[in-house]
Amino acid sequence: MGEAIEKIEKFLSKVPDIVALRTLIHNRVIKTTFVYTPIGRVRRIVEAFNRNTHAKAKRKAFNTFAQTGASDFQKATLIALDQRIPQHSRLSFTVFDSFLIASESEEHKPELDRILRDTLKYNVAGKEFKFRFKSGIGVSWKKQK
Repeated sequence: MGEAIEKIEKFLSKVPDIVALRTLIHNRVIKTTFVYTPIGRVRRIVEAFNRNTHAKAKRKAFNTFAQTGASDFQKATLIALDQRIPQHSRLSFTVFDSFLIASESEEHKPELDRILRDTLKYNVAGKEFKFRFKSGIGVSWKKQK
């Protein structure tokens, strides 16, 4: 157990902004019973009413923030990609955290990669975040180049 705690503490020491955000979310949910998503939606965490369930309320609050944030970014990305992808290609569907973009030709890959790079950048609180992605070409997900 001591080794696990050391690894967690080592990881957390490398991400002080996330630790500060987590502390802010924890304090806010205990004080107000609400958690706010990155785009401002609100969820009440009923466990925050009871001191005996504060730990559960804190976990729910931070997980809500993180999971809805990821979901919101993915939806925003889908909308932006749909608007930016040229007519020779189309956004076909998503599977978990992946997008399938169908194109008429492999020659369009560099252009589509540039669009993806430009679209997968977000500015949050003055900080730019670039999401990493992998792209490939093939007749199936397994047979990509």
